[in-house]
Amino acid sequence: MTDARPGFFARLAIAFATFFRLLVDAAFAARLARLEEVGESPAPSAPPPTPPTVAAPVVDEQTLATGGGLALLALFQREGRLVDFLEQDVTSFSDADVGAAARLVHEGCRKALRGHATVAPLRSEAEESRVTLEEGYEPAAVKLTGKVATRPPYKGTLRHAGWRVRDLRLPRPLDGHDATIVAPAEVEL
Repeated sequence: MTDARPGFFARLAIAFATFFRLLVDAAFAARLARLEEVGESPAPSAPPPTPPTVAAPVVDEQTLATGGGLALLALFQREGRLVDFLEQDVTSFSDADVGAAARLVHEGCRKALRGHATVAPLRSEAEESRVTLEEGYEPAAVKLTGKVATRPPYKGTLRHAGWRVRDLRLPRPLDGHDATIVAPAEVEL
């Protein structure tokens, strides 16, 4: 039998499930308490092999120009573990487990976004309302779908109000900081 250690989100889902089961299932809580009393734990196994170190990529001008985006991605990872969540294969998890993990990711990423950016809707009308786009509207701010006439005015239904960043407050990178590292590897000693 191989030692298949669950990833972060699998452990998070187990922790949530265990917590709520402890609250509602007294027999389960008693069994867990007995395990704690006798100090039972799974037998330790050999640590997994250490993967080889990957050489640092050559950073081109395009990567340097996207440093702000990488900084924001790093904030989302630090506060909400967004990259971990997106890279985790959740196909084997229940919808409830994915929902519980998504709630935590959402909370952390929302905190990061609100702490470092001010975003506002592009359109003030309610979604699903009828709107008219007159000549001179901002084409970059509106995505036209459906049967598009050759010239404005365009009349349609607002499906999404859009978002515009009003203010962005990203931390300044330290000298020598590699912006392509959005989360360092963690080694517990």
